[in-house]
Amino acid sequence: MSKTNNDKKAIQKGIEEQNNYYKQKNEKKKIPDDPARPNLLKRVASILLDTLIIMVTIVGLYLLSSVTIFHPLNYYKYKDEATQINMNSGLYNEKYGENITYLQFYDSKKTPEENLDVPLTNFYSTYEYAVNKNLIESYNKSKLSSGLFEYNSNNEIVRKKDITDSMVKSFLSTQYEKALDILHSNTKYVIATNYTYNVMVATIIFCSMISFTIFFLTVPILSKEHSSIGQKICGLSCVNSEDKTPSTKKQITIRFIIIYLMNGLVPIGLFTLWGFEVMGVPFLIVLIMISFSRTNSGPHEYLSHTKIINKSRSNAFEILESMKEQTEAQKLNNPHYYSDEKIHYTDEE
Repeated sequence: MSKTNNDKKAIQKGIEEQNNYYKQKNEKKKIPDDPARPNLLKRVASILLDTLIIMVTIVGLYLLSSVTIFHPLNYYKYKDEATQINMNSGLYNEKYGENITYLQFYDSKKTPEENLDVPLTNFYSTYEYAVNKNLIESYNKSKLSSGLFEYNSNNEIVRKKDITDSMVKSFLSTQYEKALDILHSNTKYVIATNYTYNVMVATIIFCSMISFTIFFLTVPILSKEHSSIGQKICGLSCVNSEDKTPSTKKQITIRFIIIYLMNGLVPIGLFTLWGFEVMGVPFLIVLIMISFSRTNSGPHEYLSHTKIINKSRSNAFEILESMKEQTEAQKLNNPHYYSDEKIHYTDEE
């Protein structure tokens, strides 16, 4: 009877172990926190430091370019031509700078006519293209057809009674925008502004390429831990994500290319299409990925098969190798290693 009970207990135990094995196998794999994984704050701090260094370098190189290569490229010649066209139009306020129109610097102490109608009338009466097309007549017709103006006894176009300043300002602001469009359709102006804009964008691309190459390719390759300056300051290292060994030059190069595309060329492209407001979108995407990924890794780490870890005082690589050896030993000594309820360390991703 005793032997039978023992056999039943042994069979029951075997069934339970088998059930636990398949249960854990089918469940989502539980992986403990990697002791070498940096906390999110440290990871983000290193990114912000690298970004600050890159931005300062790009600005410095751009300013250096503006006093060295801009003159041979005739950048200032074309810039002055565009500026002169603006100032001669009478639509820009000479007192407050070449890029400030009377519409932008609206004097609330004056009437809408004084602020906007006077420079508009002057523009349509003196600007060569407007004079040739007799646009002053079209402008006057627009004023009359708006229902806000009428002729007085002196045959002058004046505001009707009971018409508020806000109504007149709204109408004249629209007319001002139309006048600016006419001015900026000038062939010489288009050529000059396009040339200066292209030189500026090309210079930014050149300066950013140099900066990214220095800090995300040259420095990591020459560094023992293959880390950037920001990562060094925060005590981080870049390693192979598969076996935790130091990353290779090929991985660093791939990582650099992706970083430059995501944080260099794409933001510049967004700037040329939609302006400064959207330049930071790729950077935010990378930060979100790093914040919510299991290993705090960005797209450049995933695609280059690298990861960022803590640079331990006692050498993080040696610690990881030791942990791997201990895991292998446990596998050999315990045939039910994966079926135990206790969570074990595994170096699988």
